[in-house]
Amino acid sequence: MIDTDESMIQENGATFTPYTKDEENVSSEHYTDDDEHSLWIKNKDYLDQEDEDEFDDQYDNINSVKAATSIGRPKYFKDIILVFCLWSVMVMSAFIFSLFIPTMYSQYANYKHPNNTPQENQAIATHMKSITDASPLLMVFVFGPLIGVLSDKYGRKKIFMLNLTLLAIDVTCALISYKSENLVLFFIGHTVCGLTGANSAVVLSFISDLTTKEERPRVFAISGIALGTGIVIGPLMGGFAMKISTSAPLYLVYILVIIGFILLFFMKESTLLRSEEDKLKAKSAKKTINPFKSIIKLFGSSKYVAFVTCLYIVFSFTVEDVLTTMYYYTALRYGWGPVENSYNIAFLGAMVIIYSVFLLPMAIRRFSDRIVISISFLVSAIIRVVYAFAVNQYIWIACGFIGGMGSVILNLTQAIISKSTPPEIQGSILTGVVSVGSLANLAGALVTQNIYAYFISPKAPIYFPGAHFLIDSVPTFLTFIGSLLIWKFYPDTTPTTTKQ
Repeated sequence: MIDTDESMIQENGATFTPYTKDEENVSSEHYTDDDEHSLWIKNKDYLDQEDEDEFDDQYDNINSVKAATSIGRPKYFKDIILVFCLWSVMVMSAFIFSLFIPTMYSQYANYKHPNNTPQENQAIATHMKSITDASPLLMVFVFGPLIGVLSDKYGRKKIFMLNLTLLAIDVTCALISYKSENLVLFFIGHTVCGLTGANSAVVLSFISDLTTKEERPRVFAISGIALGTGIVIGPLMGGFAMKISTSAPLYLVYILVIIGFILLFFMKESTLLRSEEDKLKAKSAKKTINPFKSIIKLFGSSKYVAFVTCLYIVFSFTVEDVLTTMYYYTALRYGWGPVENSYNIAFLGAMVIIYSVFLLPMAIRRFSDRIVISISFLVSAIIRVVYAFAVNQYIWIACGFIGGMGSVILNLTQAIISKSTPPEIQGSILTGVVSVGSLANLAGALVTQNIYAYFISPKAPIYFPGAHFLIDSVPTFLTFIGSLLIWKFYPDTTPTTTKQ
């Protein structure tokens, strides 16, 4: 038997010192894992042939432990921080905008139907909102693969510039529609500018360019900090602006767009920082702008990726119930307005940060990303049952404390897909994931909001505002069962180190 560590090797009771990088005159500045590997290989000369296989196994194990336990910063840490800041700015803009839109619809419904009951007008407003929530997602599905191809070919920064420009146009259409009390321009502008929904795929592709497979799950999980910061600060800013006037939040979005362009100025293009091998693979990889081909490519990459993508799709459908009905649901049941909702959303953002920074990273180190995802699916299913019967506002708030992990889990699920995907097609595959996810979001936005609108209207057999939560608990629970089956039949998909 042999015993190896980083300073000596023992063989049959004899101890000797292996080669070191100093003896080989290897500059520490250029000392890489490949150099370390070559030095370890030279030490094999001291061993008998019968021990070489065991030596190789121990070498592979040491490398695996190093990769799994590494806590150092990624090489391009500064650029990752910048893209997280940009993402946070975009999330702030989205949530500020999200406070304005339902308020605009409520005022419009009350203006057009002054003789209706509040419940009837809210049902009308919810139905209109479901359409403008779904139509941008259709744009993401149709043009999402094109965005992925363009980001792979021309760079992530140019796509970020496009998205910021579209956001400014979207806000302008909303402002004109609100002032003119005509929603046609907003319907058109919000649909066309829905391409900004592909932001998350571009951000995750940017991160994938700059991280190793071992670093990726941890960095993707930490990306929840940017998401949570945006969710905390954005609604608070929007709620404060709402106290000034209904349209004031839109001017805040203009300011955030300018900040986004400033951040882009300092960011490097991630596709230029990839290894030469990855660049060559990216150039030779076949790309498609057909969303259906992109989906076929996604599901054809491997059975494991296909099954995990199914989990992502189902969960993307169910998370829409809280995101799209929260404003009207809390207004109807608890009498909350824009300001109270801004506080509630900010609280959820704080929980996303806590889960991203503390709870989920600790859970992943203690268990694994797979176990964390499965537990989160189960908890989310239970929380939806509680949401359905949350007649008290404090029950709703308590559910938010536990349910704040949902958005982070979607990122973690994407990380599992990413680390099982070749680097040359990261942008296309991740955008394909977002494309199918957008279809799930589209269906979720339409189905859950219209179920809610139906069960608060006079047409429903019973008055049950929480019906959509109870219904969504079923597919959410099925994602939990499905994840357990996937982990059972695909116990390990991470490539092992090839013996030299």
